[in-house]
Amino acid sequence: MVDIDNAPDTYIGSSSIQGQGLFASKDYKEGDIILDYRPWKETFKKIEWRFLNQYQIDHNWFIPVDDDCCLTSDLSSKIHYINHSKESNGNWLINDLLILANKDIKKDEEITIDYRLEYRPTRRCWPTWI
Repeated sequence: MVDIDNAPDTYIGSSSIQGQGLFASKDYKEGDIILDYRPWKETFKKIEWRFLNQYQIDHNWFIPVDDDCCLTSDLSSKIHYINHSKESNGNWLINDLLILANKDIKKDEEITIDYRLEYRPTRRCWPTWI
């Protein structure tokens, strides 16, 4: 269950990648908006990286901003269920608070983003599994 449904044409299901994932409940064309969290941006708080707790770090419950700060929220969203793939079908436009299809996505296909394309401050290393 999520607090914010910012991707109404998707559903959460069992993933072959990791745990649960986000899946398309309709066909998407390249360039379509999959997830839009602009209406909920007021639920995010800007904090320094050092104040993230381990759960937020382990579950990627943050949005990078710069070397010093990130955005996080106490509310869960479908964004938390998007798994990583080096050959992703979604692009995360962090500054625009959107995830767009970067290729056509078929109904029931898992939606993924490439975490390596996210902004990472120099003192935040990538998890070893990426």
